[in-house]
Order: sequence, then C-alpha cells, then structure tokens
Amino acid sequence: GGHGYARNILFEQLKFINVSNPIVIDQYYCDSPHRCANK
Repeated sequence: GGHGYARNILFEQLKFINVSNPIVIDQYYCDSPHRCANK
C-alpha cells in the first residue's frame, strides 16, 4: 500500500438518489481483486 495524505479534495455537482451512504471516506484502501489484510 501507499502512504501519505489526501488534501484539498473537492466534491462538486454530485447527485445521490436513494443511497444509504452517499460518500464514505475511509483511511483504509485496497485496490486488489483479492481480499486485503486490514491494516
């Protein structure tokens, strides 16, 4: 995995219809097609 910070993120003109969690920002990210260990 990577490391560092995400800064100055801007969400504009978003439209959500019938969603439970419109935006979920999580510090844990896994881009593997296989299950990743939760670090």
